[in-house]
Amino acid sequence: MFWAGRATGVCQMKFFEVERDFETDMFRRFGWSETPLWAGVLAIARRQSGWLPSRDIRFEHGGAQSYGALAKGGRLTPATLETMRAHYAVAAPTGGKPMEVIDCFSIILSQMPLVSAPLARALEVFGDALELVESTRVTDGETGAPVEGGPFWLINVLDRRDGWDRARSEIVVIPRADGTSANAVHGTRRALRADAVADGIIWRDSLTSNVLCSDRFREVAQAVGCGGWFFREVPIAD
Repeated sequence: MFWAGRATGVCQMKFFEVERDFETDMFRRFGWSETPLWAGVLAIARRQSGWLPSRDIRFEHGGAQSYGALAKGGRLTPATLETMRAHYAVAAPTGGKPMEVIDCFSIILSQMPLVSAPLARALEVFGDALELVESTRVTDGETGAPVEGGPFWLINVLDRRDGWDRARSEIVVIPRADGTSANAVHGTRRALRADAVADGIIWRDSLTSNVLCSDRFREVAQAVGCGGWFFREVPIAD
């Protein structure tokens, strides 16, 4: 795919949306828990009091459900990191398989993936776009034992870009029960603006929260191993 570069004539680049790979058995979800078992994840998800990750995870620019976190992101706050370290990151039963990645990027800001130490070391080169946080209490939700392949590192995407080409992408407004609304890119009708993403490595879209990356990020991740992630190419608008 070719598009006009900022400084030179024509530049070859590809960009991808990072999604869960539904066709591999290497994908595993995880959730936060006060116990090393999956039942603790379900208990946290259902309760109204105490620490609720989807509600209480906070970034420099606001909570996980705030406009500030969507538009500006930021690193996880010290209080959030302290609370995370006091909990277990419990993976859906792995069957004893070593994991390279646990979970994938989501439009829900509180849901972030875990990656193995070799993959985290490789991704450190993209430090301006990512926050990597060591997570030592990663367990198999069925047995409670540490997941093979640890320690793992949590990835928080820092870079924000308004990258969708509005003329070639179908952006829909989704109403919420609380009266607010969210934006989502719909179906296969989607394209990126070259001027917005030309120097991007990995970023979260500031309008829809999708996580996208360059072919450079994809190559580094796949060279180390990232079973469970699928990279769907997104075209650049003409």
